[in-house]
Amino acid sequence: TGMDVLIVEDDLSAQVALAQEVMRRGLGVICMGDLDSAEAMLRHQVPRAVILGEWVGGRLSHRLALLSECRRPDVAVI
Repeated sequence: TGMDVLIVEDDLSAQVALAQEVMRRGLGVICMGDLDSAEAMLRHQVPRAVILGEWVGGRLSHRLALLSECRRPDVAVI
């Protein structure tokens, strides 16, 4: 299925729990634990959905939501 959902979360247990739930629904997942790597990936490709921790690495993640929506208006950001 490729990359259907990007999860950006620095809490590993939360990241794993979210990924397992998404995969149970038959969707492809990529997980990242830092904003800079996630931003670089989003500049290349935006998935159908992005799940963001509000704070990642001590920084607000809102800029990734905005970037995702600018590059792919139909993206679902949670």
